[in-house]
Amino acid sequence: MLVSWDNSNGRLSTYTNMKYWLPPGSTKGNCPKGAGPYSSPDSGLIFHKEVRFGYAGVPNVLDYHVTYNWNESKGYAVMEALTGYLKVGFSQWLTFDRTTSTVSKLALTSGVCTTPCSYQNLPVIAALPNGTSAMAIYAPVTPDGNYGAQTDTGSSYVKWNVVYTGVPVQGTTFDRQLLVPFGNVDEVINGLRVLTGANLSLIPVFRFFGTWNDHFLTLSYSEAASVGSGAYNFEGTAFKVWAAPLDGNMIPLYRCNDVRNTDHFVSKASNCEGKTYEGVYGYVSSIPRTGYVPIMRYYKSSTTDHLITTNPNEGIGLINEGIIGYAPNP
Repeated sequence: MLVSWDNSNGRLSTYTNMKYWLPPGSTKGNCPKGAGPYSSPDSGLIFHKEVRFGYAGVPNVLDYHVTYNWNESKGYAVMEALTGYLKVGFSQWLTFDRTTSTVSKLALTSGVCTTPCSYQNLPVIAALPNGTSAMAIYAPVTPDGNYGAQTDTGSSYVKWNVVYTGVPVQGTTFDRQLLVPFGNVDEVINGLRVLTGANLSLIPVFRFFGTWNDHFLTLSYSEAASVGSGAYNFEGTAFKVWAAPLDGNMIPLYRCNDVRNTDHFVSKASNCEGKTYEGVYGYVSSIPRTGYVPIMRYYKSSTTDHLITTNPNEGIGLINEGIIGYAPNP
């Protein structure tokens, strides 16, 4: 039941007397929702939320603040602080590692993200496959919650949430801030990088694999994802580059394309080794450094495909074309 609301100063504030999911005294399985000496379906637990757009200089983020006081003692509680419901078309799930700014693909099994990704500690992003629309959830203040992702089989929605568990003490306050970046996938990722305090001079390079047997590395997730339905599938963050050289031992990496064979590749040569030049990714080290990993280039002649990776196991059975630089790790 809504108790009061206010929409002044660019924010929406509401106070709500929450109702029990089941009538008082009722139980369902091992979850006694509503059990207790109450004569009303109102819980007496006042839920306060404040919502506004924009936070820390990021305009495309919903700043959501939730507070409520425990009016009774419980042996255990699950606090689903915030849940986002999206259309079922948001079928591309990603995670964002706050410590490394690494974006990874999140796999769902039987509609639910399973171990180790079900209710894990990495913020999640739900996106359309073409990357044009996405929404993430991030809890910036400790203690960390657990992030979940789910596609309900047979329903018309998918959802993410952030959940906290514990033993609430009567008279204590549950107080959390949740941030929800939205936009296309690149806008969401860049928003998360700012909100998490990432080094913005260190730029992630995303790797995709296409139906033409083409490994494609790009600074823009949406560029590859929007080529066509299933044309390029996201494989993860390949490595990171610096936006500017740190010293004289840094070199640029060039984005190249053998158009005739549909083979995107990375090169140290500004002329793209005679192929089509498509721009500069950024800068990496030309020499080994502490905390850096080698970037290796491999070639598969049968499919005319170059593979660029920091994992030598991926190059087994391929032609080794050597190290093209050293990237900061992670």
